Amino acid sequence: MKEQEDCVMITDRAFSDIKACYEDMVLGLKKTANGMQKVNENSQSISNRTRNMAKVAEESAASMQEVAAAGQDQLKGIEKMERSSKQLAAIAEQLDSAIGEFKIA
Repeated sequence: MKEQEDCVMITDRAFSDIKACYEDMVLGLKKTANGMQKVNENSQSISNRTRNMAKVAEESAASMQEVAAAGQDQLKGIEKMERSSKQLAAIAEQLDSAIGEFKIA
C-alpha cells in the first residue's frame, strides 16, 4: 500500500511539473505572439514612413529638375541679352561715326 501511495505521489508531482511546464509554455507563446504583433505594427509604420520619404524625394527631385531647367532658360536669356547689347554698342559706334561726318566746322 505504501508503495502505491508513493507511486501516486510521484505521478501527481510529475503531472504537476508537466502542467507547470505547459503553463510556462503557453505564457511564453502569448509573449511571443504579443512581441510579433508589435514587430508587425512597427514594420508597417516603418514601411509607411519609407513610402512617404520616397514620395518626398521624388517631389524634391522633380522640383530640382524644374529649377535647373529654369536656370538654363535664364542663362540663355542672359546670353541673348549680351549679344543684343554688343550689337547695340556696335550700332551706336556706327551712328556716332556717321554723325561725326555731318559736323559743321
